Amino acid sequence: MAVDTQTAQDLLLVLNQEFDALKIQDLAQFEALQAGKSALLARLEGVSPESISGDVRDLLVQCRDAHRRNETLIQHQLVAIRGTLQSLTATHATETVDVYDRLGNVRSGTLGRGYNDA
Repeated sequence: MAVDTQTAQDLLLVLNQEFDALKIQDLAQFEALQAGKSALLARLEGVSPESISGDVRDLLVQCRDAHRRNETLIQHQLVAIRGTLQSLTATHATETVDVYDRLGNVRSGTLGRGYNDA
């Protein structure tokens, strides 16, 4: 089965729209694009590399790069979300905090003196 240029262009368009939705963290828009992307990928399934013309091959390389770009953005966002969740759910958040005392020395563990220590 041969791949037409329009399928590759449509896939590249969807991948770019997906990236735009990820940048602004519009998960509803991202999810809405998934069905169309899946349909386009299904058209490409089982295509032999020999049946792809040079122009379509170039478009598919752009699609691959766009997909990798989107994947990288998703991975960075997941790392940020995990970090935020970890800091919000830490039972002893002050154990990892370093602060400076009046003399400029690093003091770990506490954020300051308690009321009774003042």
